[in-house]
Amino acid sequence: MTNPALNKQPNGAFCFVFRAVLVVGGLAGFSYGYDLTVLSGALLFLKQKFEMSDALAGFLTGALVLGGAFGALISGSIADKSGRRFANIFAMALLIIGVLITTFTPNITWMIIGRIILGIGAGSMTVVAPMYIAEIAPPATRGAMVTIFQLALTLGIMVSFIVDTSLAHSEAWRWMFGLNLIPAGLAFVLLFLIPQSPRWLISKNRDEKAATILSHTMTPENVTATVASIKEDMSHIERASWSELFSGKLFKVVLIGVILMCIQQISGVNTVFYYAPFIFEAAGFESSKAALIATTSVGIINFLMTLIAVATVDRWGRRPLFLLGLSLMIISLTVLGITFYLTQGLAAPATEIMQSSSGGGHTAATNLAHAAHAHQAATHTTSTTSPILGYITIACLMLFISSFALSLGPICFVTVSEIFPTKIRSKAIALALTANWLGNFFVAQTFLVFLDSIGVAMTFWMYAIINTAALIFVFFLVPETKGHTLEEIETRWIENGEKLR
Repeated sequence: MTNPALNKQPNGAFCFVFRAVLVVGGLAGFSYGYDLTVLSGALLFLKQKFEMSDALAGFLTGALVLGGAFGALISGSIADKSGRRFANIFAMALLIIGVLITTFTPNITWMIIGRIILGIGAGSMTVVAPMYIAEIAPPATRGAMVTIFQLALTLGIMVSFIVDTSLAHSEAWRWMFGLNLIPAGLAFVLLFLIPQSPRWLISKNRDEKAATILSHTMTPENVTATVASIKEDMSHIERASWSELFSGKLFKVVLIGVILMCIQQISGVNTVFYYAPFIFEAAGFESSKAALIATTSVGIINFLMTLIAVATVDRWGRRPLFLLGLSLMIISLTVLGITFYLTQGLAAPATEIMQSSSGGGHTAATNLAHAAHAHQAATHTTSTTSPILGYITIACLMLFISSFALSLGPICFVTVSEIFPTKIRSKAIALALTANWLGNFFVAQTFLVFLDSIGVAMTFWMYAIINTAALIFVFFLVPETKGHTLEEIETRWIENGEKLR
């Protein structure tokens, strides 16, 4: 059973250090989210200025994702060797360097280099920021604290859309990139003021320093017991090699984490997200306004529902949010498929859009949106949309985004930061987030293929089936980590085989 005392909050818990951790996590998430999507508003101007081909534009958008996968993979080793705080500083420094290069780039070669460096920093940040927060937060508020990263990420995405719309003229693209120096720079400075992870310090036999840090997040009488518990847990632990992640009980845990982060990307969220403008257009909005209305409304809904997830994750638990969100996502995708079937039918190939360049995940906003537009244009002449169907489609779109923001969006990060045992945590989180970035890239690469071969309706139904499989996976294999210390999760779920529900 969880020790209730460990969940008690001291009156002074929200001291400067504690608040600084939350602010840094928020600023890191905001910078990451902003960089994910800001390119979508600048790409058209970049193509004109640097005379880029579609293929080169596709490589530019994919550069951040490929850099992100590499950054996620190497960050675990850095966090183990040099500490979680240093790993965060390293990641933010790379992100800032990437922003500076993309802002002041003289040519497309330096732009690509900047995006790759930015991607390495962003990929590292997705690993080390949630890891650090999970290790320093008390069990009672750990879920909410980790979801702050995802909440700020959605805010960064929303702000990037607003900035792109506000600065939509050719010479403003440098400002689109450069504005991210404000939150990134502030986060970088604050990182020097926050403490090391107490668990990492104890692993380096610096118990007194760890006790001082823990005193900021729990009552004094529990600090000694907590240090002793972590010390006991680590007394028979040696850092695992990469090969150990794929053997014995650890392999099952690693596989669950990797699959969970892949599910977040292959759930269809990118497809729905970038088809949004044309769903609004089909509902009767003028095409010139549809994109602005869609991106703004979807961004706001995404942010607000993530805020609800932050408020409820430690009260309701991880599994209920997963199961509720996935169930609603399945329903909304199914109905979306039906509405597009009624207006376009099943076979709606648009071979000409295969010439559109490939991209990567969120950073391929322009490519995915262009593909959706081309497909919509190719099928528009053969279909009509009633206002009722149009508004049903919008309702399903909003339901899907809301459900994702309440569940897979933030809760995947929370769960993956909690389920891995100490000896493999950094490497396993790095592997899971690498899979997440590669899944991101895969979705962008296959989006056009699915639209061309099976049409919009079948594409949505395919994602509904994927989410049904994800629902079954979560129900049977993903544990409930609410209220448990990281050591309890390791002992009870992994070592003893208990089903945490």
